Amino acid sequence: MLPFNHIRELLDRDKKVKFLILQVCFVFSAALQMASIAFLAPYITLLSDPAYLETNKYFSMAYDYTGAESYLDFLLIYSVCVCSIIFISNAVASAVLWLSIKFTIDIGSGLQRKLYSAFMKNQYIFFLEKNSSHLITTISNQVPRMVYMVFQPFLQAVSQVVLTLFIVIGLIVVDPALALIAALIVTSVYIVIYFAIRRRAVESGKTVSEVARVKLKMLRESIKGIREIKLLGAEPWYEKEVDKTTRKGLSAQAFIRLSGELPRYIVETVVFSAIIVLGVYLITSGTPQTQIVTTLSFYAMAGYKLLPAAQTIYKAITSIKGNASVVDEVWASFTTAKERAKHITQKQDTSVTFDNFQKMHVNAVDYQYPNSDDNVIADLNMTLEVNKLVAFVGGSGAGKTTVANLVAGLITPSQGSIEIDGDKLTHGRLRAWQDKIGYVPQSVFIVDDTVTANICFGVPKAEIDQERVVEVAKKANLHEFIASLSDGYDTKVGEDGEILSGGQRQRLAIARALYKQPSVLILDEATSALDNITERRILSEINTLTDEMLVIMIAHRLSTVEKCDMIYLFEQGRIQHQGNYQQLLTQSDYFRELVEGNEETA
Repeated sequence: MLPFNHIRELLDRDKKVKFLILQVCFVFSAALQMASIAFLAPYITLLSDPAYLETNKYFSMAYDYTGAESYLDFLLIYSVCVCSIIFISNAVASAVLWLSIKFTIDIGSGLQRKLYSAFMKNQYIFFLEKNSSHLITTISNQVPRMVYMVFQPFLQAVSQVVLTLFIVIGLIVVDPALALIAALIVTSVYIVIYFAIRRRAVESGKTVSEVARVKLKMLRESIKGIREIKLLGAEPWYEKEVDKTTRKGLSAQAFIRLSGELPRYIVETVVFSAIIVLGVYLITSGTPQTQIVTTLSFYAMAGYKLLPAAQTIYKAITSIKGNASVVDEVWASFTTAKERAKHITQKQDTSVTFDNFQKMHVNAVDYQYPNSDDNVIADLNMTLEVNKLVAFVGGSGAGKTTVANLVAGLITPSQGSIEIDGDKLTHGRLRAWQDKIGYVPQSVFIVDDTVTANICFGVPKAEIDQERVVEVAKKANLHEFIASLSDGYDTKVGEDGEILSGGQRQRLAIARALYKQPSVLILDEATSALDNITERRILSEINTLTDEMLVIMIAHRLSTVEKCDMIYLFEQGRIQHQGNYQQLLTQSDYFRELVEGNEETA
């Protein structure tokens, strides 16, 4: 079954209207194509036998109507008419083809935009659950494949079906028996071949989809992990696997293309052999020469138009069948993303700004990941105030980063609530709240652009405040390094910040967070890649920032949290103890174990 219901559901209303208009254009174009055939066949007879002008009543009527004085005069007039009709029919066909291609491009860009929007409307957790290669492949590969290997062939098939119907009707008018025999022969050949290759075409289509995902995954892994690959000497293995995967995909694509082209040569052989046999039959049966010429000319012209049309229809069907699985994949991705995002309020409350943020209350919050029954955060209660330096500490997997994501609004509580200055943090207020968040993650995202563009990530170029860029770079202890670069703040950092060390990446991320002038600054292991001297300088600068904002530090290196106003000690998703550094040393054996472990590591 061909999944056109999914395609229809993916199309907007205006696209559906344009599709119907395009069908009218197909009918008009097919009628003109048929008219060119109807005018051309008698023209060939008239050229070969001038007496046909007198024996054919339609030509006689036309001769009298035009007022032509001789056979040559009429032939000239009729030639102009035939050329005009051919020109007009082909011009219209070209225009309809252009409209069809333009419509296909609009569909493709619209579907990519629609799917990308459905993804981006989801919460942060959606992207943690999904394989990035799958998301990228669906948008960049599967949607274009659906458009150009399913939807466009469908449009081509529709246009050629209309043309075929007009031609077949014309053939039936000339000779019903011959027309039906010819239609039966051509249709039978295509049906037999189609059912012979149908199953393998479907499997080949699924192979193409799978290969696209696997190949992208392997390419991403081999490029991102090139250091480890070089050290392990794993280049030959990756080269072999990528080559094997590529060959598998190309082989599947080749079969789909071959299955679409192969019947053409068989059908052409059968049809033109049949026309020759028809000519011999007409001659041996004593049919008048003018009728033979007219009949053969008409069938030859009809075959000239009909065979490419039939081939296009068949090729479209095999392409659609072979690539139908991609429609299911795109539809599944779209509906999943849309279903996950439907409970999220997209309309933002613009009346809330959080400009004067003072206090956050976290009230009995539980959090569990989707499709899980276990709480990773349980019964979380805390109060976070501006002008405070707060730390989240604990062992790996204790829930520190998850709590930070809750505070930042990247994920929402499964139970309980978060209040900002007495107002509940809802989906409609997330944008306003996140505008006040500066987040420095463990893994820093760097774009292939200038230093300034990375510090001001997400800010339009015309709105960048260069003075503030320099100011935050100094606070992040990054200014001297930037000044040493050949183009200073306009230096390109390369793909994934290839010119930056781990410590420089972290400092750039700190500068980026500070550029927002946030009310809350979250530092998730933000100094782990820094040397001790640089770390002390930045921590000293961060301590001064508490006059302006709430600073939350997530740390394994507990020496960095000694000066914090409040430390929350997490274990298995719960707060085990809270207090300042000295209080926890006194009250918590677990905290002392963590401190001693840090000292032994140091």
